[in-house]
Amino acid sequence: MPPAAPPLLTARLAAVAERVPAGRPMADIGTDHGRLPAFLVLSGRVPRAIGVDDKEAPLAGARALGDTLGLGAALEYRRGSGCAGLAGVDTVTVCGMGGALVARIVAGARAAGATTLVLQPNEGEADLRAALGPLGWRIVTERVLTDRGRRFIVMSATYGSPEELDAVDLAYGPARAHVDPAALAARLAADDARLRALVARHGPNPALTIQLDIVAEARARLTRSAR
Repeated sequence: MPPAAPPLLTARLAAVAERVPAGRPMADIGTDHGRLPAFLVLSGRVPRAIGVDDKEAPLAGARALGDTLGLGAALEYRRGSGCAGLAGVDTVTVCGMGGALVARIVAGARAAGATTLVLQPNEGEADLRAALGPLGWRIVTERVLTDRGRRFIVMSATYGSPEELDAVDLAYGPARAHVDPAALAARLAADDARLRALVARHGPNPALTIQLDIVAEARARLTRSAR
């Protein structure tokens, strides 16, 4: 019998889990310890999950977790690279990697059957946003959160109706997509203060001026979207 409580997720992975559509099979690429797909199956949110990693050592631990939870065929861990060999999954999650690498991985998500992406880049989020539209994906939600003293972005996207993003959207995500406007506002305030401190220390320069203008426009869009 599986334990009564699901394995605990960090705040970062819990935010990813919240965006995975219920009742549909999913695959977690770069699954590492495998707790995200295990949680989703054990909690009943998804009927089937696959954890994929290109390293055997973390997969051994993930498989041991699956065996301990007794989830059987509903939870599978396999060695692989990206979305290669996947089929019949509705949702693909990719967490804890750079934005450019996430973009390369999700280039194969549609061929695996995915209609939803839930992504948590550790850096390079602007590069990831820039790549999604040309691949046919539209950003639906974004969330800024802090986990263990570090800021993260979690975004979800659906296939179809991609939109063109400008420099402000690429830097901070479309204002209309943010599900926690207060968290984005706090990030923008912190970025504004950081940039102004750099100007005070080193003097104005074109690059800092552009960044300050982007922050100012992002704040204005966030205010308008809240009306």
